[in-house]
Amino acid sequence: MVATARLSLATSWDAIFDDWEAAWEGSPDESCQEVIRLTVPRPPEVEPLGTRISDWWPTPDIEHRRRRLEDFGVAGATWHTTPGQFASARMLRRAGRDWRCAGAAWMAASLWDLSRSGAPIWERVERIAAPLLDQSIEWLLRRGFDMWPQTARQVLPEPPIACRLDRMLVVRAAPDMVELTRLQAIAVRARWSLVAVTRVDEPEVASGNGPAN
Repeated sequence: MVATARLSLATSWDAIFDDWEAAWEGSPDESCQEVIRLTVPRPPEVEPLGTRISDWWPTPDIEHRRRRLEDFGVAGATWHTTPGQFASARMLRRAGRDWRCAGAAWMAASLWDLSRSGAPIWERVERIAAPLLDQSIEWLLRRGFDMWPQTARQVLPEPPIACRLDRMLVVRAAPDMVELTRLQAIAVRARWSLVAVTRVDEPEVASGNGPAN
């Protein structure tokens, strides 16, 4: 995190949340991430999947991945999700319909990725973005959210949109950075879905009942 003296550059959280609400045109609930809940039966005679998994999946691949887990258990998970991406998925899942928690999570994750992207734009926006990043993380930690590892380089599945828009961006104040994090959330949602995977163990043959919940 940056030095404490730089935190004074950030506005109050009331103002930041006002900016977040304005960025979503008065409908900040739209920033809350929809969670697609999947139930995967435990495949027989293979290593089962873990339980209560939150992950980012490419939206077109959801059914294919679900079938892989159903057929092959953990061996079917041939894709790679980083610890940081797991953490951001858990964070947004926990935020639920609380748009302030969701907003803080989107801001923290988006700015974290931008700060570690190595892109020249970070040097231009750091004076404004770094305090907002620090305050977002602090706000979430005070509310008991678990953060990603300090070594994480990219905690969202989509690279920072700001790196692609560098020459077109004019960032003068905190509301501009808040709007940029909203655009990042939209970019993530355009290709990715947050899925919550729960394993349902096979019932005992003698029971004659359906899968247990």
